[in-house]
Amino acid sequence: MKRQDDKIRIGWCGGNAHADDLYMVSKVIERIVAEYDGKVIFETMGMTRQELAGVFPMPVTSTDSCPSCGFEGSLHHFPGESYNDFPSVLGSRGWDIAIAPVIDNGFGNAKSDLKVKEYSALGYPVIASAVRPYRDAKRAGAPILLADTYEEWYMALKSLIDDAGKRDVMSREAKEWAQGNWIQDRIPELFEVYKDTIRRYTQVVGARPSQ
Repeated sequence: MKRQDDKIRIGWCGGNAHADDLYMVSKVIERIVAEYDGKVIFETMGMTRQELAGVFPMPVTSTDSCPSCGFEGSLHHFPGESYNDFPSVLGSRGWDIAIAPVIDNGFGNAKSDLKVKEYSALGYPVIASAVRPYRDAKRAGAPILLADTYEEWYMALKSLIDDAGKRDVMSREAKEWAQGNWIQDRIPELFEVYKDTIRRYTQVVGARPSQ
């Protein structure tokens, strides 16, 4: 749920193995935070403070830095959560924009669009790397912005920071898209994929899969 203040919160959620992905956009985030001078806060959830310090030179805070003047710092860190608590805690962050940076390599292009679905289910407007899983999600109707270069990330972030109406539209459309893409609603399609894979396997190797 959006927090009732005048701050814009950009959020990222991921584990320690994704430090390189986050580092890829760190300079853009630093520039955005500096330009908006207290209006924009960047928040992370899941990475350790030690790894985060290696990605961002900005001071990391977990609580308000100056309650009397309203300044909260530039970068907030929140620890990871259990699987049971993860959805509610991620939703409680109240992010205005969520980002999903992924390095464009073999591993990144072999990932799923799970992060886009997690963010979208919570109504977070999403900016994602233009890797295959996120391009496929966009073709499937996900209302996300794709970015590849430094300038594309910068312009995508600015377009959402400066346009509350655009954020609202993307938030509403994201929830609608996520509602229509629950995995339990597509089990018959998934079974057809598995059945087709087994059929192709038996044709190629001339063997029957074990029962």
